[in-house]
Amino acid sequence: MKTNLQIVYITFVITMLSVFHMQAQTDIIDWESSFQTIEDVDEEEVENLEMQYEELSDLIEHKIDINSATREDLLRLPFLSNQQVMDIMEYMYHYGSMKSLAELAMIRSIDYETRQLLAQCLFVGDKNEEKKFPSLYNIAKYGKHQIIATGHIPCYDHKGDKWGYLGYNYKHWIKYEFKYGKWIKAGVMMSQDAGEPFFAGKNKCGYDYMSPYMLIKDLGKVKTLAIGRYKARFGMGLVMNNSFSMGKQASLASIGRVSRGLYAHASRQEGNYMQGIGATVETIHNLDVTGFLSYRKIDATINSDDNSISTILKTGYHRSATEMLRRRNASQAIM
Repeated sequence: MKTNLQIVYITFVITMLSVFHMQAQTDIIDWESSFQTIEDVDEEEVENLEMQYEELSDLIEHKIDINSATREDLLRLPFLSNQQVMDIMEYMYHYGSMKSLAELAMIRSIDYETRQLLAQCLFVGDKNEEKKFPSLYNIAKYGKHQIIATGHIPCYDHKGDKWGYLGYNYKHWIKYEFKYGKWIKAGVMMSQDAGEPFFAGKNKCGYDYMSPYMLIKDLGKVKTLAIGRYKARFGMGLVMNNSFSMGKQASLASIGRVSRGLYAHASRQEGNYMQGIGATVETIHNLDVTGFLSYRKIDATINSDDNSISTILKTGYHRSATEMLRRRNASQAIM
C-alpha cells in the first residue's frame, strides 16, 4: 500500500473530480481516510499542489486512450512510477491493443489501487481512429468558459500591517480559462498577495501578478504550441524543469519519471515559468523537435558596486518598499 503524501493527494483529487463528474460510485476511492494524511501539507507546497490539480483535472476531463498512448502520455500520470510505465508499454508491445482496462490486472507492477486511479484517467479506444483538429466554428460554439475566484480575509493583524506594508491585508486571486477538449486551453491568472498594493503604486493596472497563457495541441504537425506563459520539461528534468519542487511531494518513486514537453503556466507560482512562445513539431515519424523563445523580467537583488545580480528571488512578494525595489529589476532570456 502506498502511503506517501503524493499518492494520497492524487487519490483525493481524482476521487473528488470523479464525484463532480457523477461517475459510478463503484469507481470512486474512499477519500475521507486519504484526506486525513494530507491535512499537514506545508503552506509552501500549495502552489505546487495547484499545478498537480490542474494536470489531474485535465486528465479526468480528457482521458488518455491507452491504445494510442505514448510513453510521454503515461508519464503525465503522477501516480505511475517509471517502472510501471515501462511495464505497460511492454505489455502493449507483446499483446497489442487492449480490449478492456481489466487487462491492467495482468501487469504485475500495477496493483489494485493504481488500477482504480488509472480507470479515472484512461479509456480503451480504437487505435486507428482518425482524430482531426476541430473547426473554429465548433471551438467557438462548444468551448467551455470557467471563472474561479477566491479571497482570504484574516481576522487578526499582521506584523507587516504595523510596519508599513504598501497594501491592505487581504489576499485574493481570480482565474478565467477557456477550454475545448484536449486541443485548446487559454486563460489568465491574476493574483494579489496580502500587503501588496492594489490599483496603486507600481500596480496601477490592478493585480500584482497576471499570467496570460494559451496552449494548442495536435494542430497538424504541430504537437504543442505554447503562447504567453508556459513551462518546459526536458532531459528527465536535468536539462530543464520549470516544475521542479522539494518537500513532502517529492518521493523516490518519482525520480527519473519526469514527463517532457511544453505546458501552460496556469498557476499562481511566480518564480518558475517562461514567457514568449514555444512549439513542438513532428518532423518525421517518431522524431519531435522543440523550440522556444522566452524573455521576462525577474526579481533580483542587485549589487550596488558593479550592477551584478546577487540573488534571484522567486517568492513573488512585493509588499514593502524594499521588496518593490527588487521587483522585476533584471531580465532573463532563454532560447
